[in-house]
Amino acid sequence: MLFRSHEAPTLIALEEILARGDVAAVLLCGADAQAAQAALTTLSQSRPDDHDPLSAVHQDLSPRVLWAAAYDAPAMLRAFNEGKLFALLERPLSPEALSHAVLRACGDFGVRTEQHRAGLALERALLRERDRNRAAGALEQLAGTALVAESVAMQEVLEAV
Repeated sequence: MLFRSHEAPTLIALEEILARGDVAAVLLCGADAQAAQAALTTLSQSRPDDHDPLSAVHQDLSPRVLWAAAYDAPAMLRAFNEGKLFALLERPLSPEALSHAVLRACGDFGVRTEQHRAGLALERALLRERDRNRAAGALEQLAGTALVAESVAMQEVLEAV
């Protein structure tokens, strides 16, 4: 499986890459735990708060965060509990472990994206069906009263009877 990687040495560069909307996974790595924590905070701030009804949908469609940087254990535990991290990778990072983690993150992102797309398609189909049923009912009511009785052909039939 082939994936494309982009390097974001600054928070501004990270925000620009994320703004494109096509990022499935973000790998935070390096020896500077504070810089990685700042990047995680930037990623978290792009999400709505938990009181927003769309928060769960937005979180499902956010890039998966893989952590391979130095870290503070309580901060990582909080990040996991808040759903901000997808995986914590052991250091030193092996190429196989990195590839496997990125593929899992991208796969999870793809599944969530497809579930969201299918849900929207079902919702649109339901709305179309409701509109179709309402239109058919309104047409039957209109045809049964005003249109049929007032048409020239119906007037001739009524006069003949």
